[in-house]
Amino acid sequence: MRDKRRRSSRLLNGIIVIAAILVVIGVSFIYVKSVKGKVSEETGQYLEEVGIQSAALIKQKFDDDLENLKAAAAVIGATDLALDDDQIMEALQQTEEALKFRNVAVAALDGTAYEIKDSAVYTVDVSEKEHFRYAAVGVPTISNPTVPEDHSEESIVLAVPVYRDDAIIGVIMGRYYLSDLTELLSVNTFDGKGYSYMARRSGEVFVTSNNENADRTLKNLNTDFEDSHFEDPFALQTMQVNMLEGKSGSVSYVWNGTSRTMRYLPVGINDWYLLSVLPNEVVESRATGLVVQAAVFCCVLFGVFTVLSLYVLGNQRRKNEELRKTHQELETNEQRYEIVMAQSKDIIFEWNIKTGHIYHSDMFRQKFGFESPSENFPEAVLEAKGVPESDESVFLEIYQKIAGGAPYAEGEFRVYDNTHYPRWCRSRVSLIVDENGEPSRGIGILIDIDEEMREKEKIMEAAEKDFLTQTFNKGAAESRIELWMKENAGAQRAGLLMIDVDNFKQVNDTFGHISGDRVLREVTKKISAIFRESDVVGRIGGDEFVVLMKNIQDTEAVTKKAQEIIRIFESCRVGVQKEYCISGSIGIALFPEDGTAYKELLGKADQALYYAKAHGKNQFVYFKED
Repeated sequence: MRDKRRRSSRLLNGIIVIAAILVVIGVSFIYVKSVKGKVSEETGQYLEEVGIQSAALIKQKFDDDLENLKAAAAVIGATDLALDDDQIMEALQQTEEALKFRNVAVAALDGTAYEIKDSAVYTVDVSEKEHFRYAAVGVPTISNPTVPEDHSEESIVLAVPVYRDDAIIGVIMGRYYLSDLTELLSVNTFDGKGYSYMARRSGEVFVTSNNENADRTLKNLNTDFEDSHFEDPFALQTMQVNMLEGKSGSVSYVWNGTSRTMRYLPVGINDWYLLSVLPNEVVESRATGLVVQAAVFCCVLFGVFTVLSLYVLGNQRRKNEELRKTHQELETNEQRYEIVMAQSKDIIFEWNIKTGHIYHSDMFRQKFGFESPSENFPEAVLEAKGVPESDESVFLEIYQKIAGGAPYAEGEFRVYDNTHYPRWCRSRVSLIVDENGEPSRGIGILIDIDEEMREKEKIMEAAEKDFLTQTFNKGAAESRIELWMKENAGAQRAGLLMIDVDNFKQVNDTFGHISGDRVLREVTKKISAIFRESDVVGRIGGDEFVVLMKNIQDTEAVTKKAQEIIRIFESCRVGVQKEYCISGSIGIALFPEDGTAYKELLGKADQALYYAKAHGKNQFVYFKED
């Protein structure tokens, strides 16, 4: 009877252990799948964001070049010179150098085009070219890839009409080689493993990035995928239909033994498409790192569970001995846990929700240069100003969710290191409850994503800059100033300067738009240099600029900067002999005395500017109600 009971007890113990193992394996499988899915989703979203930003930058580049060609056409149209006159040819050569075209030509309406090569004027017949025909009837055009008349490298041509007395007298054209466009696809993404193509809706690939992973034999999407395998047998046909209909989408395929994902979306120029490709190994490598950490962590927990199970199910006769062994095992497991945390590239932490005590792995000190706070978490971090004020709500929400019983929470925020540099991090926390089902501990990892976020910020910053002056464009300047005013209402003072170049139209009419652009670049470069990085300098019109001087103590600092700006204008000259002097006028409004909203403050600065220009120009004026 005793042996039978002993066998039953062993069988029950075995069943319990097997059940526990199955539970751990099941939970691990679900977690691994969840991690891979989350990483794949985030990477796909980032790939789409990068594609949208890149397409916008490409379109902006061509739109800016069209506008610059229109400016050159306006200069030619404002003269009474023949299109092949030496002065016109010299202007074309300056335009070519300034805008970095391979060559710039001007064509009469009969299709005879004039261009300068090696200091000599050559003529070619472009009457049969589609871009010439469109521009000749008043439609600015960007051509599809075309072979030049001299049979050199395949090119893209931008063409705009030249008007004189409201009538079209010719066409000005600027040419890029396709090889010149590879720099537009040089955005470094995913540690250099992502790459791009440009193609037409018909599937013809006409630009390939210089990335070493790119397939340089890919010339047509409809015919050159024969050596690739698609997960969906209809994926290629679906992509072809979507591109013909102007839609965006993605497709997964295997080429050269590597799984890849291609995101395609229209550029907004002709029928051009941007194709962004990412090897799936990027997703797998990111997910593998997280899975390995979780697996190691689960092994440690499983080891602890095993030891505790042996302790509970141990024979009473060997209780003291088993207890001693259990303590030894616990000490060993604690050492293993410390080794795992020391070797992990990410920061592993354990938070006691009830006591507020938190323990971080040593990687925290290595990354941030100081020991992590250990008590009264997370309130102690906020009291010590450990995260930027704008990130405090996100930081606190993650841990409040866990303390409130949520099984899992994550979020992204910045943490100051010992140099006060705000490093971007992603926190992922899982909840452990006590025997009563109440929140007890939070176990998680803190991942350094600073490089990823800074790269995303660079792309966003490029989209906010004015192409000519490299200051903030109108929309970016307005949004940044409005945000600062909202965050600092009642706490800080600021000065808003509205700056205008006096008689700028006369500069353009006399010396041409290229000289005018040169003046704007020179002036804005010098003005930007005298302000702090935290101040906002933006171009809000053709020759109008706005500056927000933040956190001023009194108006004396604003006055000094206004005087410096006036001197900058006076030092700028234009013309062959630098005989023409430039001047500028400034209107100033103060925050919050003159207004607490951007448009209100800008309107009052504009009134002060109008007064300055109406009373002699070349001066600055503060806004006054009377």
